[in-house]
Amino acid sequence: MTTNSHFEARVAARRKEVAAQEGQRRNGRKIVAIIAGVLALLLIAGAVLYMAPVFTVREYKVTGNNIATVEEIQEAAQVPEGANLLHVDTNAAARSVAKVPWVQSVTVDRALPSTLSIEVTEREVVAFVKSRDGDRLIDSHGNEFVIAAPPKGAVEIAGLDGDAAKGEKQRASAVAILAAVSEKVRAKVDRLEVEGDYKYVFHLKDGRSVVWGANDNNEAKAAAMDTVLKMRGKDWNITNPEMVTKK
Repeated sequence: MTTNSHFEARVAARRKEVAAQEGQRRNGRKIVAIIAGVLALLLIAGAVLYMAPVFTVREYKVTGNNIATVEEIQEAAQVPEGANLLHVDTNAAARSVAKVPWVQSVTVDRALPSTLSIEVTEREVVAFVKSRDGDRLIDSHGNEFVIAAPPKGAVEIAGLDGDAAKGEKQRASAVAILAAVSEKVRAKVDRLEVEGDYKYVFHLKDGRSVVWGANDNNEAKAAAMDTVLKMRGKDWNITNPEMVTKK
């Protein structure tokens, strides 16, 4: 092959290489254009769905409630039927529902195409205090949250200090003590009397009493209380659970 032939072959090969690269660039630009078009369509579709009333609230799914009513929770959410579901501020709705006295925690979610889902956890009532206005219910965190009839199993806490700060501290201690005893024992309790910051006394429905003492060493005291309630004796003192005494 002559020199000219070699040169022509190299030129031809280079032209093919350039043509191939140009083809790849064109294909790349086509792919980018297609992707950009798809994204644009998705953005337009998303905007249309967000702005147009395509997904509207037509159903409310309320779960976890036993005492608070569906209507009460639905009203508290402040999301009217027919509202654009995609516009619903679920955090704001949850904050509103959390103001319902019986609600301890709440989660609000959207369920397309038309459902607002509200899941609540209600407060557990462990005790109550009597007042002029009625019985004030106390939850498992020691918070008074509503005036209502005490549910079965709630124990009266009596003798709280009239000073707000002291009374709140005593109430928290009383709830901690009640949490330590078994459900079976709580069912036998008429009231838990607060006779001071460090003296709590159980008065049972059968007339017996058990001096618990301070809010400390509760696990051992609970075990001691289980034991003494199986024994004869009207008045017990388990302030020191290792040295139980009776009158």
